[in-house]
Amino acid sequence: MRPDFRVLADNIDITAKIRDRLLDLTITDEAGMESDKVEIRLDDRDHKLALPATGATLDIAIGWEKNLLQVGLYKVDELRLDGQTMAITAKAADFKGPMRTPKTRPWHSTTLGAIIETIAGENGYNAAVSQEFASEAIAHLDQTEESDLNLLTRLAKDRGAVSKPIGKKLVFVASGEAKAVTGTALASVTLTRKDCLGFPSVTLKDRGKFSAVTAAYHDHNAAKREEITVGSGEAFTIRKAFEDAKKAKAAASAKLKSLKRGTGELSANITGNPAVQAEGQLTFTGFRDGIDGSWSVKTATHTLTSTGYTTSVSCEYPSG
Repeated sequence: MRPDFRVLADNIDITAKIRDRLLDLTITDEAGMESDKVEIRLDDRDHKLALPATGATLDIAIGWEKNLLQVGLYKVDELRLDGQTMAITAKAADFKGPMRTPKTRPWHSTTLGAIIETIAGENGYNAAVSQEFASEAIAHLDQTEESDLNLLTRLAKDRGAVSKPIGKKLVFVASGEAKAVTGTALASVTLTRKDCLGFPSVTLKDRGKFSAVTAAYHDHNAAKREEITVGSGEAFTIRKAFEDAKKAKAAASAKLKSLKRGTGELSANITGNPAVQAEGQLTFTGFRDGIDGSWSVKTATHTLTSTGYTTSVSCEYPSG
């Protein structure tokens, strides 16, 4: 099979114009708040390539022989001319501007979903919130000289979630639970030795002394401070006190998951597969103990040339 791709620039298909000039197309898909990006390097041997406009929106799909998967929308932010090469760099989200501007306002008698929808609308996005967070009641929340981006990061961290602008969506979903921007599950991809270009590299770390997490909250009915523990064994204690038991438990669960995620890392180069995405899961089978099993994808880098397509992945132990 031959590698294949499609590029729309501001909804105009430019694939045919650049196909015979493509040197490589690299897509970096990151978990968490990192901004996904794409770089397209073109042969500019005759200097007749039209200069793309910064701010143009690129809709990119990659795959094999017309079996393509759309991987995202990207906004051109840099153009580099180097002799006979033109390099176009685009990012999937713009973290500048209003989302970084400090704001002061109270949020009262609302839901987490409503807060995210309001922030999304103010910044030109559509909200994509997984159901487990959308209906969470928020009695009161202060945003004091704090940017929308920082507020979302804070809310996500307390819940073990990911908040991230992706394309035209502002996403708020559980971290490491294979959620796509719509909140639906990403496909879990199974890899055998024939799918890998070489043997995966794995680093296994000491799990550390903590196998539980304790968080405190204010019991307003009893007018006293209470604690809740998730897991068993020696507990890590979160210093911050939460307003109720539900939020304390969610924070403790999120912290315990993050402690587990740090105990194993895997990197591998595989035959190009556009279904492999950050926050998705890979299942390795037929390798050896320590490699076989499920891993959460932190970074997936897709590199396509006129003659080949490969995907490199950086993974960690799943959070559950």
